[in-house]
Amino acid sequence: MTCPTSTSNINTVMTYKQLLEQLQQLSPERLEDTVTVHDPYQDEMIAVVHTGTAEEDDCDVLDPGHFYLVLKA
Repeated sequence: MTCPTSTSNINTVMTYKQLLEQLQQLSPERLEDTVTVHDPYQDEMIAVVHTGTAEEDDCDVLDPGHFYLVLKA
């Protein structure tokens, strides 16, 4: 699958604030779309199935309270 060229650099990270700003620019119809993530390394689209918030003992990577997306396996 070849996806349209992104307007962002693959080596940078996005904040939730930046994501919110982009979401606020979508039409109401686009906001009804399935939340989807593109994995450029596997060149595949993966649906987001739900969200989570890291707890104190969840992992060593995220701070407690960090919001995250859970991808469809």
